[in-house]
Amino acid sequence: MKILHISILTIMICLISTSQAQQSPLYNQSYINPYVYNPSYIGFSPNATVTLIRNQKWTDYNNGFITNYATFGALLKDKKSGIGIDLYSDYVGVTSKLKAHLAYSYRIKLTETMNLRAGVSAGVIDNRINFSEAVVSDNNDPLLNQSPVNRKTNFDLNVGINYTWSNFQFGIAVPQVVGHQLFYDSLKTLAYTLERQFVVNTSYKYFINQDKGMSITPHLLAIYSPNLPLNYNGSFIFEWEKYGWIAATYKSNYAVGVNLGINLVKNLKIGLAYDIQINEVASYNSIPNFEMLLHYTIPQFTKHDTIVQRDTIIKTIEVEKVVEKPTINMDSIMALNARIKELEDSLKNRPKTQVQTETNVKDGVNVKTNADDHFIEILDKSDSPNGYYVVVGAFGDKKRADKLLNFSKKEFPNARLIYNERNNLTYVILFYSTNLNDAKKAYRKSRKLEGGRFYKAWVLDYHRKR
Repeated sequence: MKILHISILTIMICLISTSQAQQSPLYNQSYINPYVYNPSYIGFSPNATVTLIRNQKWTDYNNGFITNYATFGALLKDKKSGIGIDLYSDYVGVTSKLKAHLAYSYRIKLTETMNLRAGVSAGVIDNRINFSEAVVSDNNDPLLNQSPVNRKTNFDLNVGINYTWSNFQFGIAVPQVVGHQLFYDSLKTLAYTLERQFVVNTSYKYFINQDKGMSITPHLLAIYSPNLPLNYNGSFIFEWEKYGWIAATYKSNYAVGVNLGINLVKNLKIGLAYDIQINEVASYNSIPNFEMLLHYTIPQFTKHDTIVQRDTIIKTIEVEKVVEKPTINMDSIMALNARIKELEDSLKNRPKTQVQTETNVKDGVNVKTNADDHFIEILDKSDSPNGYYVVVGAFGDKKRADKLLNFSKKEFPNARLIYNERNNLTYVILFYSTNLNDAKKAYRKSRKLEGGRFYKAWVLDYHRKR
């Protein structure tokens, strides 16, 4: 049983009654999954994600304040809409809170590099005060006697928007839009107000080495509630995509923190964060605050994976046939032929991609086009702009594309990768321009370079109807 003196309980009830407590916790690692504050970020990642957060503060005080958060988000097939679920619980002394929401977001493409997203999450919030866990010195205290009801459940609504421009992000969210007031006694003297709040986040990711995925990101999160001072987090994050991240954080007149994250296995990130109290706050709590994060990205199963598996099966059958031919009997041959015929029939029934590639020779330069092409930028998953691309290769294996890209950057510093959804191949782009003559110059430059590594280059005329 938790031991809580009546004086501490009274202070907590007064805080609840006047709604002067910050109701949105300051998470240390919200930059990993900003959906914890803003529903417009649901479906922000091209793959479905699951995030778990446990935040524990003020353990010097009777187990402290404990917050648990779980989210699931996914981008729908239209590449514009996102859906998600979140579950939240916190425990603060004799009070506890449970929340559950369904979320939806929608993206509006402003330009090739600018996007605006809006989101909403709706659900229920359940607040409880458990007086049975308090040991008091006066059982006749009127505050306890007139509060027989210790649980209230109500509707909850959160809204938000976010704007992105290349590597820049800015978002505004309003949790608890409705702002209900919950009464726990018949005289309506004990109340909890679901305070409407305003949450702002902004960040900019600057790549130190884009090929290796090394970047630094300043990140700011601010929470404002009426009649309360502004609370904010300022973080500086260094990330190496292959291995993880490290961050330093300052919380307004409250604490400094450090955060270390690692990519434990493929698609799984684990983060640990500690806060050390500063100023006069340090005299009230000597144990650092702690936060743990688990973030899992659910891998996609693409058409390319299916084709690779099919080709692997065919090659395996062919190898088996060659190796076993000298020793197999007629029954084995018939069984093997039946298996091959079954596979061939299956491939015949598979829909084929219609390819209508056209090639025109302009000033001695082969310019190719395909109306079914749909290119996406590798870095931010946005649609690639229309124009002319000097292409040096297209690969089903991204590692081979990365290898050629690194080599190409020696002569073409602006070389990059784009992904074609029509054929599931990654293209290595030496040069891009909206002017055909500039693309021809870059093409001719690539053909004159020694070593012959660019002799397969061609010019791609890409003008897709939006």
